Amino acid sequence: MLSWSNTGYKLTLGVGSLAIVGMLSELWRDILPPWAALAIALLPLVMFVFIHPGEIPPRVVLVAHVVGSVWYVVVAAGLLIALSRADPLPRGWPVYPLGVVIGAVPCVTVLYRTARGRYQSPADSEGGGAEQSEVADRPLK
Repeated sequence: MLSWSNTGYKLTLGVGSLAIVGMLSELWRDILPPWAALAIALLPLVMFVFIHPGEIPPRVVLVAHVVGSVWYVVVAAGLLIALSRADPLPRGWPVYPLGVVIGAVPCVTVLYRTARGRYQSPADSEGGGAEQSEVADRPLK
């Protein structure tokens, strides 16, 4: 799992989510209501901030983080493509790609580590937890 604090997630994914909300609001203001733009943009942030290793089984955390990461990357890529095709470009458009890249850091890290099979730490795996409990059950001499 990523060993980031909630502040790290809130900062990086928060900036990225704000950029996504801004792009959704600028590009589809007549089609998409503001609450829908917020829901689309904040889903990955919510999945990272509220689903922690240690509180929830590691497999659930892995699935939630991968789903949140894929969601973020797909939405961000689609919006960047739409932004590149927009004519005229929205006001303040250079801020959007910068924010999206900042927010993509934890998502790309999760996807990379998952693809390499290294996203779960040994302590979070099923075998690691069993070894720790056996050591704790030994009688003291």
